Amino acid sequence: MIPVKQTIAFDEGSQVLGNCLQAAVASIYELPIEAVPHFVQFQRWGEALKLYVEDRGAQLLLWTRDEPKDRPLLAFGKSPRGDFRHAVVWQKGKMIHDPHPDGTGLDGPPDEYWSIVPEQGLTPSPQTRHESSR
Repeated sequence: MIPVKQTIAFDEGSQVLGNCLQAAVASIYELPIEAVPHFVQFQRWGEALKLYVEDRGAQLLLWTRDEPKDRPLLAFGKSPRGDFRHAVVWQKGKMIHDPHPDGTGLDGPPDEYWSIVPEQGLTPSPQTRHESSR
């Protein structure tokens, strides 16, 4: 994981969508932010993310807790900057990277964890995960 900062902040007044998810995915893939789509600009952004990951030979899995411990996860929760969601990179029970320039993370614990799992990688049990259908 190489930290990448987001370049667009959410602006409630103009409804500009921030690119924290784009930066978090770029961080996990160790790519420049320009090499990763700004997923939330798509109406079905979860599906766009899933297709992006699948095109790279992996699966996108939604977890009910911060598993697996052996890889960075996308973690989602309330932003400390307003009434909207934010994405960070999480591993082993803690945030390891906040793409937002102020680095304040989430307002409270994450409520969702998504992992990018290589096809030959970990297959979690059905009790702890289900595939993303967003």
